[in-house]
Amino acid sequence: MITPKLLANILESFQEKLSLCGQLVSARQCDWDCCKYTDSYILFLPGELESARALGFDTSQYNILDDQYFGGAKAVPYTMGCCVDQTLSTNAYKSLDCRLFPYWFQIENNRLLMIEGLSCPIVRNGIPIEGLRREALRIAEILSDDPDIYAFLNAGRMINYRTVTRLVPVLD
Repeated sequence: MITPKLLANILESFQEKLSLCGQLVSARQCDWDCCKYTDSYILFLPGELESARALGFDTSQYNILDDQYFGGAKAVPYTMGCCVDQTLSTNAYKSLDCRLFPYWFQIENNRLLMIEGLSCPIVRNGIPIEGLRREALRIAEILSDDPDIYAFLNAGRMINYRTVTRLVPVLD
């Protein structure tokens, strides 16, 4: 389960800025496609929402669809748009799911799989984003050591994603 200390450490060390997103939006090659929730949702890992609140983040922008989703939660922003747009408070929490997008992880057959969201033009156009991929992998390896998060990643599923990499076995 994510604790406030673990979440703070991840957020402190995570270099999430992907300037390519803004460039694609400016070039009209993307309309913040990742922030449209007509057939998708945000996943919160076990303990993530509680830890974000304990660290002083505002999570009121989320409509929780399932607060018992394999120990975590499934949600969408009330606006059905970006979870940290300009109309929200300055301490609005951006989920790890959104911070790691277009990457996410699943466990299948005791293997950690890196998956990527097909709604992202970066993915659809095959544009390499190796720095973010490495950062996402580093965070996934830290998180998947936790039994609650492992169980969540083993059971929970993203939609409109494809497998990118099959990684090493975890938690035998």
